[in-house]
Amino acid sequence: MKTLTQRYGIAAAIAACSLFATLPSAFAHPEQGAPQMEGHGHGEKDHDRMPHHPPFPPMPPALYQASLQTNDPVAGVNKLVSNVPAGIGKTYEVSVSVREVPPAPQKGAADK
Repeated sequence: MKTLTQRYGIAAAIAACSLFATLPSAFAHPEQGAPQMEGHGHGEKDHDRMPHHPPFPPMPPALYQASLQTNDPVAGVNKLVSNVPAGIGKTYEVSVSVREVPPAPQKGAADK
């Protein structure tokens, strides 16, 4: 009788482990008739989407580009502008930016 009880106990333990092992997979698969997400991925509905626009053409390379570090920004801009090539009847995009440069770190501060 003791052997029979042990066998049923082992069988019950195996059945319980099997049940717990299959439990997560029962919730992972959607039920029949459950709403599915649409529009994700490639499929037969790709023709319904708006067409992608082609990327913008690359910007033309800079005709003249220079930078200068100076204590007088007005004199620096004037110096750089004096070297700019220009043609008659052409259109150019010109941009100017002036940034304050942080002071250089002291050699003693880096060693501490």
